[in-house]
Amino acid sequence: MLWYSQTGHTARIGKLIAKTLEGEGLAVESGPMAETEPAQAAGYDLLVFGAPVYYMDVPANVKKWLARLPDLSGIAAASWATYGGAGDNPFNTACGLLEPAAGKKAVPVGMETFGNMSTFSPTWSALGQKARILKYRDLPNEQTYEKGRRYARALLQRVREKKPLEVKRGFSISGALTTFNPMWWTKRMINRHEIDPAKCIRCFACAKTCPAGAISPDQREVDRGACLACMGCINNCPADAITMEYLGRPVYGWKRFCRENGIVIAEPRELVS
Repeated sequence: MLWYSQTGHTARIGKLIAKTLEGEGLAVESGPMAETEPAQAAGYDLLVFGAPVYYMDVPANVKKWLARLPDLSGIAAASWATYGGAGDNPFNTACGLLEPAAGKKAVPVGMETFGNMSTFSPTWSALGQKARILKYRDLPNEQTYEKGRRYARALLQRVREKKPLEVKRGFSISGALTTFNPMWWTKRMINRHEIDPAKCIRCFACAKTCPAGAISPDQREVDRGACLACMGCINNCPADAITMEYLGRPVYGWKRFCRENGIVIAEPRELVS
């Protein structure tokens, strides 16, 4: 059970799926993709990959990780994608997570998507669309988590019955827009992206979250060329030390947005100690 997650939505679903499979008697290992070498994937009976939808597609860093998968002949594989708000191309993103494994001869057994609040910080802070984000403030909820439990059990059933799944993308307008490289355009709209030395507490949350290794808290620098515009640094900095402007307007992150709007994400009961 491997995932890429920044604000916790994707990791939460992954942990829930893992707990559900453990409850069915399976030995499960789970954690972030970044802490696991792709070559290790060949040693398991079932692989499940998860990631959020970024710019209507699989995140660029996840694509690179999946491209390094070894031969997976005969190993069952599945995926899940998390998406914000109404969603932009989540099903095809789930397909994109599974296709590389299938290309390495894994046997696809499932795909699923799970909704949550959007965590694209320019939307609420610079574009004035906070109401659109808050429309989904109840997500993820118990219905989301029950969907995750059902998905985990369905995967196990498919593996036991040896029922492969066809990985077939559908057409979507948002998916078609990925050909215009929306991440590139977003980076052009970011006017400033810096670390404020007066606010930085050297917790290294930004560097740990950055999938591109583009942040150096010691030098108080951001490599804007390497940056993937994922908003992970600004969303996870606890001190508001990341200074960003989008279309000339200041951007603030997920942690502050949740504080200011009284948002507490509901946890699945399996993960509450």
